Amino acid sequence: MGDSYTEVEHRSWLGRMMDSIKGVLAGIFFFFLSIVLLWTNEKDAVEEYKALAEGRDRTIVIKAEQLVAGNEGKLVLVSGRAESSEVLMDPQFNSVAVTNALCIRRESEMYQWKENVHRRRQGDREIKEYRYEKVWSKQLISSSGFKKRGHQNPTQFSVPSSVQYAKNAKLGAFGVSNRLIDEMDEEDSVTHWRVRQSGWSKDQQYYYLGNARSPRVGDTRLSFKVVPAHEVTIVAQQSKGTLVPYMAQNGREVALAETGRLGLDEMFSRARDEQARKTWIMRGLGCLIMALAFGLMLKPFATLFDWIPILGSLVELGTILFSIVVASGLSTLVIAVAWVFHRPLVGIGLLLGALVIMLLPRFTRKKKPLPNRPSLHRTTDKTSNNLTAPNMATHQAKLGTLSSLNPQLRDLLEICAMYLVALDEQFTPQEQDWVDDRFGTGTANRFIERMPKMDWAKCFDEIRIKLLALSPADQQFMQTQAKPVLQSLMVADGVDSIEQERMNALLRFMEDCLNKPATQNNLRTTVTPGHLSHLSPPLLDVLELCTLYLVALDEQFTPEEQDWVDEQFGMGTANRFIERMPSMDWENCFDHIFQKLQQLNPQDRFFMNSQSGPLFQTLMESDGMEEIERERLGGLMRYISESLGYSNQQQS
Repeated sequence: MGDSYTEVEHRSWLGRMMDSIKGVLAGIFFFFLSIVLLWTNEKDAVEEYKALAEGRDRTIVIKAEQLVAGNEGKLVLVSGRAESSEVLMDPQFNSVAVTNALCIRRESEMYQWKENVHRRRQGDREIKEYRYEKVWSKQLISSSGFKKRGHQNPTQFSVPSSVQYAKNAKLGAFGVSNRLIDEMDEEDSVTHWRVRQSGWSKDQQYYYLGNARSPRVGDTRLSFKVVPAHEVTIVAQQSKGTLVPYMAQNGREVALAETGRLGLDEMFSRARDEQARKTWIMRGLGCLIMALAFGLMLKPFATLFDWIPILGSLVELGTILFSIVVASGLSTLVIAVAWVFHRPLVGIGLLLGALVIMLLPRFTRKKKPLPNRPSLHRTTDKTSNNLTAPNMATHQAKLGTLSSLNPQLRDLLEICAMYLVALDEQFTPQEQDWVDDRFGTGTANRFIERMPKMDWAKCFDEIRIKLLALSPADQQFMQTQAKPVLQSLMVADGVDSIEQERMNALLRFMEDCLNKPATQNNLRTTVTPGHLSHLSPPLLDVLELCTLYLVALDEQFTPEEQDWVDEQFGMGTANRFIERMPSMDWENCFDHIFQKLQQLNPQDRFFMNSQSGPLFQTLMESDGMEEIERERLGGLMRYISESLGYSNQQQS
């Protein structure tokens, strides 16, 4: 049963003022504490972001059933069933035993006194009410500072919490370290055991030392939970056959574990979301501490008027609101400065945002509206920019840096830009700003309206037609200037390896179109497409990579093979193969093939399963196929089939 104790203290106005002045010192301490907390939190956020970005770039997807020595020390993604053949039992309670579990956790709670203090002020009296209640707690509650005696808590647990890990936890052919087991969120309660220890009793899901129905202070209750065998996806370092945390270059760990079979992008997306959630929680805490600091530092000002009933309450409310507003702006300023120090480009934007928050009252007093930049999403309200009809005539759209080019050339560049921004299915604000800056204000809105109607399957055909219709001078521009222009678009919001690869494929496609010989007596340049040119760019990319591997087997790219390559992929492809082969990373060739296969749509996967074998067979027979080449072709086709089967299993 809980009880209470009330303490009434008479405080004069002068006494309250002295207390508030002392609180200023505490406020100064909390102010600097909040700055340190915010700064450290932003530093940690940047470091974690860099570690995850490094991990995303270095992770390779492998199969759980096969332990490859060549992946030693690499960051890998493995999916499968994590399990153990060991019987796990609690070391102190042998009756609590489970099978096929990765770990068993004992959670201990003790029945203790808890003190709650409620304060209120009536005139010059300060009333403190101390209420005491008994609660189950996993943490020790110190009773040394309790106001009322007779509420003594034990100083330690009679049975502490503990955890036992399986020594042979496995994910396919890999061992799983304890650190990664801790990252798993799958958890079950253990309720099927019998009581064997003297003095203990069982009630529902708890194990009691004491009376379960009428507990006393100091009684203990235990619960047991396990991480069961389950489907899991892990991103970790392969080390001597065991999955362990990966240490990034900045010293941060990368160790991810999620329930179910997930892809590479989904794993790192969840990790970034979780890190962002933690960062925002700490930002909120830092801002709250700073608001408390300003409240304490402004307390003497509120106390100065608290003897006047209505005015005192208004002044106190005003100091609270002022503390919240200033703490919000100053917290944002600290965060921005921290990001300027650690990541300058993002930090400058945050810094400007903080200045806007702090200077907003000054600008809102102005009566004359300022002309705003048109929204990226158009509005039908003709008065939305506060412009009268005469002013609308003089309100001209801003020209882009590419507006001086010929219309046909601008049209081609716009289609290429739309293709690139549509790769990740996100038209980000940074990309929209880039488009408006290059092609003129309002172009981003036009892109937004146009992209849903685009026939992406015929996008490359349209690019080829428009490219060959250009004047020689404009074609020269595409050969020399298109790459830096489009590259600046890709880096506007950060470019990953897949986007860079597809941009390079687009540039190679346009280069091939322009380099193919012109037909005599024809004023327009024409090209001879290959038999496979109608296929999608990702499918062509993986077919070219497989072809490169096959023609390099005997270290001879024969004229017959070159003719086959030009006939299938288009004129000039053989020359590109010759330039590309010396720089190929043959050691990781199959890893690259696997990654490209995962990016194919279902229709392209069906083509690889059913049509690629006969296609490569004709390549190998073009100059005569030896037995060793036949074996390697068979090995490649088996690898493609297994990789596509793994991809289908992931999707299901």
